[in-house]
Amino acid sequence: NPQEAYEADQVLVLVEGCEMFKVAQYMYSLQRNYPKVLLFHVKDPETRPHTFGFIRSLMDDPEVSEKDRAAIKATTITQLPLLIASDSVATSRLIADVFANQQDHIVSELGAYPKIQYMYLKGLLDPSSSSSSSSHHHHHHDSRDLISKVSPEMNDLYVRLMCTFDPSSIYHYLISHDNYRLDTCLKVCQEFGVVDATTFLLEKTGDHHGALQLTLRSLYSLVDTLLSSYLLMPSDNTTNN
Repeated sequence: NPQEAYEADQVLVLVEGCEMFKVAQYMYSLQRNYPKVLLFHVKDPETRPHTFGFIRSLMDDPEVSEKDRAAIKATTITQLPLLIASDSVATSRLIADVFANQQDHIVSELGAYPKIQYMYLKGLLDPSSSSSSSSHHHHHHDSRDLISKVSPEMNDLYVRLMCTFDPSSIYHYLISHDNYRLDTCLKVCQEFGVVDATTFLLEKTGDHHGALQLTLRSLYSLVDTLLSSYLLMPSDNTTNN
């Protein structure tokens, strides 16, 4: 009935404007408009954590057409920033399972949001350190399989982003993983001046002299800083006067 369809559309405009997310989900589900149902699933803070399972169920549903699957994938990609912020590990695993042949494209698309890009790669390459996730404990045994599918270029990008957003974590990542290109990571850590990581990588390349020199320079710099701070402290006489 055209009149009923028109009225439903009017109601949906009102519902969306008032952010009545669950009502919107219900009404769009009646229309079998899966991309819209998914969109409001993500927008609703209460249903957002369950979106990962919802997407998987849609993609596994034999009644969902290929056209709808493509639209669901497109909607998922547009909502990646919210999904990653909600659970970076679950998002990474969803992409690896459902969008396996689009992994590089998705990482490239996230280039406009470097922090989000970093969170996504962290969920993929280092899930045990992703505190935003409650799911990595259940899927830890899959992490090696996922990491093995990651390109060396993507790994290099992750190290560079870590240098930018969380340099204090690089050393721990390097000593607990071996799926990175040594020379490339060394250059990146040197570029960003991450001393402990650079020292470790120099030793790993066999440049023990370089590692020692860097450690000594870092130590001298620390001593200079401490001495400068001490000299700037007011003396007892000044304080008493």
